[in-house]
Amino acid sequence: MPRSASGVYTLPAGNPVVPGTTIDSAWANTTMEDLGTEITNSLSRTGAGGMLVPFRIADGLVTGPGLSFLNETNTGLYRSGAGSAWMAVLGVNTVQFSTVGMTIPSGKALTAQGATFLTSTLAVTGATTMASTLVVTGAVTATGGVVGNVTGNVTSAGTSNFTDVIITGSLDMTAGSAATITGLSTPVNASDAANKGYVDTQDALRLALTGGTMTGAIAMSNTKITGLATPTADQDGATKAYVDSVAQGLDAKASCRAATVANITLSGAQTIDGVAVIAGERVLVQNQSSAAANGIYVAAAGAWARSSDASTWDSLVAAYTFIESGTVNGNNGFICTIAPGGTLGVTAVTWAQFSGAGQVIAGTGMSKTGNTLNVNTASSARIVVGADEIDLATTGVTASTYQSVTVDTFGRVTAGTNPTTLAGYNISNAYTTAQVDSALALKLNLTGGTMSGAIAMGASKITGLADPTVAQDAATKNYIDTIFGSTATAAASATTATTQAGIATTQAGIATTQAGIATTQAGNASTTYTNFNNQYLGSKASDPTVNNTGGALVAGNLYWNTTFSEMRVYSGSAWVAAYLPAAGYLALTGGTMTGAITFVGGQTLSGCTVDGTNPVGFKNIPQSGATKTTSYTLVTGDVGKVIEVGASGAIVVPDAAFAAGDAIVIFNNTSDAITLTMSITTAYIGGTDSDKATISLATRGICNVLFISGTVCVVTGNVT
Repeated sequence: MPRSASGVYTLPAGNPVVPGTTIDSAWANTTMEDLGTEITNSLSRTGAGGMLVPFRIADGLVTGPGLSFLNETNTGLYRSGAGSAWMAVLGVNTVQFSTVGMTIPSGKALTAQGATFLTSTLAVTGATTMASTLVVTGAVTATGGVVGNVTGNVTSAGTSNFTDVIITGSLDMTAGSAATITGLSTPVNASDAANKGYVDTQDALRLALTGGTMTGAIAMSNTKITGLATPTADQDGATKAYVDSVAQGLDAKASCRAATVANITLSGAQTIDGVAVIAGERVLVQNQSSAAANGIYVAAAGAWARSSDASTWDSLVAAYTFIESGTVNGNNGFICTIAPGGTLGVTAVTWAQFSGAGQVIAGTGMSKTGNTLNVNTASSARIVVGADEIDLATTGVTASTYQSVTVDTFGRVTAGTNPTTLAGYNISNAYTTAQVDSALALKLNLTGGTMSGAIAMGASKITGLADPTVAQDAATKNYIDTIFGSTATAAASATTATTQAGIATTQAGIATTQAGIATTQAGNASTTYTNFNNQYLGSKASDPTVNNTGGALVAGNLYWNTTFSEMRVYSGSAWVAAYLPAAGYLALTGGTMTGAITFVGGQTLSGCTVDGTNPVGFKNIPQSGATKTTSYTLVTGDVGKVIEVGASGAIVVPDAAFAAGDAIVIFNNTSDAITLTMSITTAYIGGTDSDKATISLATRGICNVLFISGTVCVVTGNVT
């Protein structure tokens, strides 16, 4: 039966059906059979009735597909072989369909203008460009690059460019290889990946564990600095032990009218060292036949009694006093040389002169001939005594500054070098750049910050401290020495008694001058004691309100609190601890925090790991509380977490509750769809442009809620 190129049917030649002509049965039967055959083999052009069996086409080829178009016969579908069907466009293969899935050939791109969802594997040998979102529940393998928005597991052998990627699985950078993530911008949000430039910048703002110079103050938040070395320089941080030793090193006593030069009877008025002592005057007794009877007494008409400030053994340990008058001892200072642990009245009490112009005697290490004192040395190899000088024996080391020195058994430097390498300092475990970068979390910003735990100094010092101005500032050695300057000088005098003998010749030469100022010294001694007595208030069970003489408290006053076993200093308005407590610190080696770490000023915590393998971030998304079995309204505590719904019910997204960049994952772990009630002002489904009042989350479906602002959010995933 003839048809034109457009498929129009034409009756066979010799059609006898004309007006007035008898229809011949032979002709009619043949014609009707022909029509029936054509109708049987034809498909309605309008598609009426549809196909009752599969529509089968010829296999065809790439330039002549089995299914093509009227005006483009080389564009369409064809079968290229067993289990392989191709889509050809203008005689060129573009997409292959096979039993393993869909394949885009090399040199061809897959472009999605809207959201695309695949429940199996997508394999791309060319580039893939996504104008919207591609969601793949299977794996995505791209031998070329991937450009666009992709959600799923993506493996790319080429260069892939993503404008907005959500990865719900892991991103494997082929650990152990040279694979890197490049082109990262500077992080803004806490969950952003940090680039090396950002990390290096932050590293320069941190204090290394090996020490360095701070450019700002450290606010300790009522915590301690522990492990400090004993201070040596004025600006070194002072330890509790140093403060305690300075405060407790000497015990100043009121001056005495006279001091004995021989054994006396401890009763009645009498003349001592040329001074007529009367009742009520203080006397230093230091020459008794029984040394246990020595001490400071108050003269009386009858038996003498020990003064109230020197009536116990402990009150005499490191006690010192000045003598007001006397032929031999007038204007001299004496210190009690006993040690703790004795019994007053049983154990010998001894006193030594530490100031004044008394008779010069040769002490330990000295010899005296007439008025000449000579210094004795154990070895000329250690100390050289000349006609007018004493010097240390030279070791031949050139005077200079050395980084490494050798010291002999005499404490002398016998050699010095200046190494320029770590090996020269015998350092064999220097850190790599990578190790340093990974340790940023252990460093303190050089501009200062707030510590949440203690700093264990490992017997090292804190140097370069400014002198404290407020109560909780760390105290410097200079600050403590300034407060206790008088007692420190006295302590030095006590411990250097032997050295005093060495300078006795000089003291003898200035004896005339000292005699002229002796009266002034006696007055100054009394004033010094009074000032010290009002500066350091001694041991008390509670904070005093006045000083020891009843005067007003002043900033810098100190006392020892026996209730809390701590030194306290008066700030000008309140008593505060003079040093930091030892408890409540987190060691550099780690420990357990009992409170939260708060970051201020836009600071971030970088270098976080969970299992030691991920450079930034966390290995998984934590679940927000227990599975929700009733209607639940999202809260800010859900940000960055998974909400699991275990029973049918609505999830409510509130308005004005979240900030831009907040994200929450919702998982419907039920056999039915659940409803998301969008109470927020504007809610979009990803890839659409209409505001949704409600959104349906499919069975076992997952969706992401990303907040653009407090009033706008976008929902992506298995939602409608």
